[in-house]
Amino acid sequence: MQCRFNIMRLILFCLIFGVTTCATFIPRVYLIHTNQLLDTLQKQFPLSLEKGAGFVGLTIGVPQLALIPEQNRVSVDGDFVANAGKLGLVGHFTVSSSLRYDAEQSAIYLKETRLDSLQFKGGHDFPERVRSRIDRIVSESILKRSLHRFQPGELAALGFKIDVEAIDVVHNGILMKLRPVR
Repeated sequence: MQCRFNIMRLILFCLIFGVTTCATFIPRVYLIHTNQLLDTLQKQFPLSLEKGAGFVGLTIGVPQLALIPEQNRVSVDGDFVANAGKLGLVGHFTVSSSLRYDAEQSAIYLKETRLDSLQFKGGHDFPERVRSRIDRIVSESILKRSLHRFQPGELAALGFKIDVEAIDVVHNGILMKLRPVR
């Protein structure tokens, strides 16, 4: 009986010790490589949008992604075609942005976008209201698309939920700093 009691205590000790030390074996960083980010963009674009009951249409081609680690930002640039009534505009945009993690969606999104460049083919200069409307539509549509979405359960390990503490842009992707939580 004493031996059985000691074995049970030993098993209980191992279980408790094992669970408390499991958190030390969970990775503290997770790198999302540039190729993974580009694959996600390839799947979400080209993108066609209509605003104002079809009066304004915008098609955004597959954008390119550049990493700016020194500013902890990313740059997204691509071509677009905008149609407003009979007016057809073709151009190129560049948007830079920081990143945010949405725990509900288990996804990384752009935030605080800044239009760095908006050029129209043919050297046309359009009124500011046209430029600002295109800027708004491009920025809104890019903000709604995730750069990376985690699979269900991917941010959980050994019974721990994983919180994202920080997101850093590095030369070969996005580095997430993780923290296990019970």
